Amino acid sequence: MSRLTRLLGNFGAPTDVNNDMSVGTTPQSDPPANQNPLRRAILFLFLSDCLFAAFGLVVLIAFFLLPYHAIKAHAGAFDAAANCVSVNASEKLPGPCSVEGANVIQRYYHSSSSRKTRSRYYYYLRLRGGYGDPHTVELKNVDTWWRTHDGDAVTMQRWGDAITAVQLPSGESSPTAQNPDWQLRNELSGTRTLSILEMVLIVFAALSGTALRILP
Repeated sequence: MSRLTRLLGNFGAPTDVNNDMSVGTTPQSDPPANQNPLRRAILFLFLSDCLFAAFGLVVLIAFFLLPYHAIKAHAGAFDAAANCVSVNASEKLPGPCSVEGANVIQRYYHSSSSRKTRSRYYYYLRLRGGYGDPHTVELKNVDTWWRTHDGDAVTMQRWGDAITAVQLPSGESSPTAQNPDWQLRNELSGTRTLSILEMVLIVFAALSGTALRILP
């Protein structure tokens, strides 16, 4: 009687449905973190910012910071000469700067542009010096360039072999791309612009890195 009771009890006992259903099945897990589209996008942004920041730092050091001291010393020597202050001073005062008469042979300009930057224009004069030797100078004052005409008589300021300024008969003058003062200003402007861009890239890289830490 006891054996029959045990058999009947086993027959009516509830079975573990979960255990039966788990046989032959594989539990599903969450997708890996690297398959998260948002995480992939932020990771791409982080790596891009780091790459551009590193490239910008190399450019900043190689093309701006390293030549800065030489350009500054060059401009300091130019400014120290009293007769280099202007074309008129070069005519009246003795010193390392001299003047030379010239005639405008041709005036022209050209532009350079890319898809990411707006067009930049460069303004040139072709001159024939007092000894008949030709010179090509880039004027940095656009208004002065517009007021010149072919055949005009102008005065060149020279510092050694460099032509540092051109003066019109009206007395208006323009520095050239060889002018040490203009070169120093251009160097400082480029350094400032690139430094700001470098800081922006570093900030974006830091924000992207923080977001990567927060995301699962």
